[in-house]
Amino acid sequence: MTHTEYRSIRAALGLTQAEIAKELGVSRETINRRESGEQPITKEAGMSLHLLSQIQMETVITYSSPSGDKIHLTPGQADRLRTQGKWPKTVLGEEYCQVSHGRHAGRRSFSDEEIEERLR
Repeated sequence: MTHTEYRSIRAALGLTQAEIAKELGVSRETINRRESGEQPITKEAGMSLHLLSQIQMETVITYSSPSGDKIHLTPGQADRLRTQGKWPKTVLGEEYCQVSHGRHAGRRSFSDEEIEERLR
């Protein structure tokens, strides 16, 4: 992957260098060096960005509780919870209601494990 391709993927995700650095667990300076061509992009670094882009671009549904707590689920996760007759609640016992549906906007959806934790 070239530094131009690396920068293009980040830009397509709509994330700043600082935001993508946080997601990838590196410094903003590392992202800057990769994008400027000062630092070679290893196969692993390119794959990490590619995988992140796949996660970021999935369709998600955002749910919000009355107190403003939000969770982001994929449609499959939401359907599975409804089928099981379960629904995540906040620590206050409030149920979540759908507030938006669409492409991921830089926020990752909850993993199945995180959803299970909220069901307890």
